[in-house]
Amino acid sequence: MMFLLTTATVGHAQTCTAQAPAKVGINQQFQYSVTLNQDGNISSTDFGPFTKVGGPSSSTSTSISFVNGQQSTSHTTTFTYVLKPTKLGKQTIPGVTCNVGGKSVKSNAVTVEVTKEDQQTQQQRQRFRDPFEDFFRDPWGDQQRQQQQQPSYDVFVRGSVSNTAPFQGEVVTVVYKLYTYNVAQWQANDVKMPQQTDLWTYRLDDPDGKLVEKTETINGKRYSVYEIYRSAVAPQKSGSLTISPFSLDMTMIVGRGFWASRSDQTIKSNTLTLNVKPLPKANRPDDFSGLVGQYELTSTLAPTEVDVNDAADFTVTLSGKGAIQLADLPEFNFPDNIDVTDPIIDDKVATANGLGGKRTFKYVLIPRQNGTYVIPATTFSYFDPTSQTYKQLSTQACSMKVKGEGSTAKKKKENDTVEADGTTDVVGNLKAFFSKYWILFVLIPVLIIVVILVLLLVRLLQRSKGKKSPAQKRVRHANRIAARRLKKAQKLMTAGEDDAFFEEVAHALWDYLGHKFRIPLADLSIDAVRNKLIDKGMSEDEIAQFTQTLDNCEYSRFAPGDKAEMMSQLYDQARDFITRMEGK
Repeated sequence: MMFLLTTATVGHAQTCTAQAPAKVGINQQFQYSVTLNQDGNISSTDFGPFTKVGGPSSSTSTSISFVNGQQSTSHTTTFTYVLKPTKLGKQTIPGVTCNVGGKSVKSNAVTVEVTKEDQQTQQQRQRFRDPFEDFFRDPWGDQQRQQQQQPSYDVFVRGSVSNTAPFQGEVVTVVYKLYTYNVAQWQANDVKMPQQTDLWTYRLDDPDGKLVEKTETINGKRYSVYEIYRSAVAPQKSGSLTISPFSLDMTMIVGRGFWASRSDQTIKSNTLTLNVKPLPKANRPDDFSGLVGQYELTSTLAPTEVDVNDAADFTVTLSGKGAIQLADLPEFNFPDNIDVTDPIIDDKVATANGLGGKRTFKYVLIPRQNGTYVIPATTFSYFDPTSQTYKQLSTQACSMKVKGEGSTAKKKKENDTVEADGTTDVVGNLKAFFSKYWILFVLIPVLIIVVILVLLLVRLLQRSKGKKSPAQKRVRHANRIAARRLKKAQKLMTAGEDDAFFEEVAHALWDYLGHKFRIPLADLSIDAVRNKLIDKGMSEDEIAQFTQTLDNCEYSRFAPGDKAEMMSQLYDQARDFITRMEGK
């Protein structure tokens, strides 16, 4: 049976789409369905020359869909009626009126050809039936004719990985492709993303982009091929890691012409396995960052000459190929008498040839005293999987010349000069006062010197007492990183950028735990974090909530429903977890 299947337009516009079989017999009952792309109902019906036998029954579904190559998240409501024709010939079912998303919408009209074929065939069989028909009937011939009437089609999903034996932390590309043969039209619903643990993931394709159809010949069959998902993954532990199958429910129109029919099927891809090699321990630098790939490091200071209290920008840029979003530079040893803000981090991710780009750290320096200051060079090490060696980069030592008293001091001095011009008349009075109370002018400088010495001693004691240990600095650094990332995530949530939000929350949690527990990026995994959390006295429920929050960051991007509510829940979970950790 051939179906006239009209696909509703993907988008925000309200649509109401009707469908029915193209041909039915005069005594045949058939299903007539109306699909709404948003919540709603049918306000009025007109079936024309057809009688309603049953219905309506309704069903709803929310899914991630690939419709005509375009990805989208859709919510549909379908009402189904059972109708029976009353007239022969080509008959039209007028459009019904629907209330979709608060707007009145008219569905399309559907034309159905009503024939006497079923009735005539039955009469002919009764009139001319051969009494020996059953005896001489060729069952193999009937089976062959039935097979010829059933359309032959094939559909499957195949997953592949660019490197099945990467090093720990090395980025590899995972691709899933859909293959269809003799499928005229298809729609994928209820997409289940691969389940994976101990793998950092970054999606490389556009979730809302249009699928591109290509062709590939396999065993003599010419398949239509669609790349439906591409991501970069970086294993966070060595050993055998498994990525579960990519699964989707498909509705298809298979075959063409008279024998076209509808088929519903659940498609699953193959399981992918990574045999992850550990990073070598030999020759590993003490400052190894945990990053794997190929990188370059530059640093600049501008301007190099400033006045006291004026600002200069110190910018460090890491660029190259790999999971650059995980990069975190070591703390710089900035000179005393220079105030330094927390760095502003800017990512420019490139996905054309795998994963790469550049990450920029921008510090604002404000000197408080004049002189010449030097920002010493800092080293940064990573592992290069191509040469299978550790490589060390270094920033450039930068010199800053600070002169004058600063714009604030200059302005004060100018004001003092103006005021001095107006005090000439009182000089004589001051001389007379000095001759009478000269003893005060001797004691006051002495007292000022004593006070200054006491204040300097107190300041030195406070500085010595308040000097933080390296562990305290790392914890403080972890707090700053988490706060900065959560603040950025909050802005993304307000802007409705859900994909970037979920990724930023996941990075906030991983970066926070890595710095707080001094876990190198190369060793950062669920198991390592779990052991540290147990040592901190966190319960199994709290640990399970943390791992669930990380999982939700990945899968909420592709889940149906209200993304705003999901983002709000995940933000609260991440913030609450970090708050509880600070209380331990």
